[in-house]
Amino acid sequence: MISRRVGGFAKTLAAILALLMCAIAFVSCANGSGNTTDAPSGDGTSASPAGSGDQTAPETEPPVLTDEYGRPIEEDGLPAEADLGGRTFTVHTRGNVDQYEWTAEDQNGEVLHDAIYKRNTNVEERFKIDINVIAEGTWSDYGTNLEKVKASIKSGDGAYDLLCGYSTPIASMATSGLIYNLRNVSAINFDKPWWSRGFTDEFTIDGATFFGAGSLSIAMIYSMECIFFNTSIMSEVDQSYNIYKTVQNLEWTWDEMIRVGQLAYVPDASGTRGAGTRFGFCCRENNNNGNALTGFLYSTGIKLVQRDNEGNLILNEDLDRLSTIVDKEQILLFDTPSNFPLDLAEKLDFKEETSLFCFTWLYYGQTDFAKTMDNYGVVPMPMFDKDQGRYYTPVQGGLHMYAIPNDTPKDENGMITEALAAESYRVLMPAYYEVILKTRYAKDSQTSEMIDIMYDTVTFDIGNTYNSLISYLGAVQAAVRSRTPGQVSTIRSTLKQAQKNLDEFVKGVKQHKSD
Repeated sequence: MISRRVGGFAKTLAAILALLMCAIAFVSCANGSGNTTDAPSGDGTSASPAGSGDQTAPETEPPVLTDEYGRPIEEDGLPAEADLGGRTFTVHTRGNVDQYEWTAEDQNGEVLHDAIYKRNTNVEERFKIDINVIAEGTWSDYGTNLEKVKASIKSGDGAYDLLCGYSTPIASMATSGLIYNLRNVSAINFDKPWWSRGFTDEFTIDGATFFGAGSLSIAMIYSMECIFFNTSIMSEVDQSYNIYKTVQNLEWTWDEMIRVGQLAYVPDASGTRGAGTRFGFCCRENNNNGNALTGFLYSTGIKLVQRDNEGNLILNEDLDRLSTIVDKEQILLFDTPSNFPLDLAEKLDFKEETSLFCFTWLYYGQTDFAKTMDNYGVVPMPMFDKDQGRYYTPVQGGLHMYAIPNDTPKDENGMITEALAAESYRVLMPAYYEVILKTRYAKDSQTSEMIDIMYDTVTFDIGNTYNSLISYLGAVQAAVRSRTPGQVSTIRSTLKQAQKNLDEFVKGVKQHKSD
């Protein structure tokens, strides 16, 4: 049985792929003439053709078994069953979004709800445990609730077995000595497809990985930042314009979005930007909201924290490029007449057809917009320019990162966590990604492809998640908000302190590497 204790719900909901990376492998078969033909194989390599003097048939690897979505069928390598005596396994998560990842006390016919129930029940029955979900607070008070969790771990009472944490607050626990280095948890296998390789690579520091994300993190998918557009306005502006082909042809850029947005711009009756104006672009959250600032920054592919040739973390000191991006962000978000300025206190309601384009994250395509609109589409974040050559999809801070408190049984909880991740890959992810996101809430046939592009191009940056400790991203955001071009000197003035902060952070991580 799955029990649940839920805290307060708030009106504001912020939510978050880095996301599950699924491997597609290739097998190679030889034909009778000795030529080879590529086919899927389990390790991404092709079988070698037989030598010219060998008349025996070449050896081939068995075909990789895949599920109905074309993903490899993976065994988790855990015991088929184990009797843990009916013990309680307690998951602590943020309230008001727990229904997307954890809370399902029974089956009710809803696809995602029933998938969560099946995932939880399968693991409960496999290991003879009782999953208890504690969901409390919202994004706004998660930090307060996290302090209670930290105090509990410090006291050693073993109250929580798995933390499903709101990314930016829980990230600080990497230096707390309160959670296990998951590399030291025997059952956790980051090579499996239910763990996001991109996330793991980014957040592994000197061989220590304190957080995991992937199939357990539905929030990683719905927190992908993107551009929604009003299909009715788009048809009115130019019936022949196909925005999906623009994306496919790698022509979807900041300038292209501005250009098309200008076509949609209609001033008010007085010819100014007043009440009744239809804009080309807006952000769902306004008043200098940081999500848009970071979303467009990371859509360029830049990372503020990089690795040198030896893998050490260093700040990105390419200030010329950074200044170029900052200057263009100022134009895009504040100084383009057809765009609704980000620094205004009020915000536009995209549902009221007040703008052609709207920046936000994918979550609103399954909630707010889906419930009230029939005329919207979604595309990835645009490229900075065509020379960029590929898209980058930032993940909003609502991403959930998973950690195991170190006042609990390490290997036993690791086994349960790995099983939950594997079962999420098999049951939860297809229900959410393939059935709900790409089918139920898709308003046209091209939406599925656009979501795939976003899913395949997610990007993470330590400089973003650990901004509160490093304070480099904050300086870049301040430079954009200044609305003054040429902020190289301002950004440069923060480098020394930010690098010192980064070094202290890495030192703190290394101190707990053996945990």
